[in-house]
Amino acid sequence: MFRLSSFRDRLLEWIDSRPYPVIPESSRQRVRHWLLHETNSDLSVSRPRSRLHWGVPVPNDSSQTIYVWLDALVNYLTVSITPSQISHNSQTHRHDNGTEICGSVWPATNQIVGKDILKFHAVYWPAFLMAAGLPLPRRIVSHAHWTIGKSKVEQFYFSSDSKKWLNSIR
Repeated sequence: MFRLSSFRDRLLEWIDSRPYPVIPESSRQRVRHWLLHETNSDLSVSRPRSRLHWGVPVPNDSSQTIYVWLDALVNYLTVSITPSQISHNSQTHRHDNGTEICGSVWPATNQIVGKDILKFHAVYWPAFLMAAGLPLPRRIVSHAHWTIGKSKVEQFYFSSDSKKWLNSIR
C-alpha cells in the first residue's frame, strides 16, 4: 500500500501555492476536492494479475501486477533522471524560484494532460514524487481533449522554452 493519506496536507499546500501549479482554476478546484474528500485512504500499488495480464509482475508474487499508474508515472523519471543523478545529484540545478531540479528536463516545466487523467498527474504522481524526495512539476495544464489526426492526445511535455506559449493560454 502507498500511504497516499499521509501526503494529503502537503499536496493541499502545493496545490494552493502560487503561481498555482494546476490550471485552469476549475481543474485546480477538482484536485482540491479530491484531496479534501477522496484521499483519506491509501492506494494499493498492485492489482490481481487476473485483471491485468500485461502489466509488470510484482517481484516474488506472480498473482499480482504493479498498478499501471505507478509503473507509468515512474517511467517519466527514467527518461529524464539517471540513477547517478538521483543518488549523487550530479547535475542538480535550481530554477530562479529556488526549486531544485535534477538533470535538464526534470521536473517538467509544463505538463499538459487530458482532464480524464488529471487525478493521476495532479494527486498520485506528486505524492509519489514527494515520497521519493524529488521535485514536483512546476505546472500541470488540464485540457478538454485535443486531437491530432482524429486521435485523442493525452499529454504533452514542454521545456521552459515554451513559457511564452503557456503564458498565452492562461
